[in-house]
Amino acid sequence: LPKPFSFIFTWFATIPLLVWLAQLLTSAIIKESLILERQEFLCGTALVYDSTTRLITIPKGSSS
Repeated sequence: LPKPFSFIFTWFATIPLLVWLAQLLTSAIIKESLILERQEFLCGTALVYDSTTRLITIPKGSSS
């Protein structure tokens, strides 16, 4: 591609496509719920996971 078009193509087509592809592959390979199910924390104490903030907390009033 000629000089000004190669810059535009790189930044507005290639990079967004690569970012989208990386996110797609990551979400297909790594399942957050699977990771949380397989790990045992605090001797069986119930945990609360907020997927929007990705924060794991212990419910109020639980014995830990």
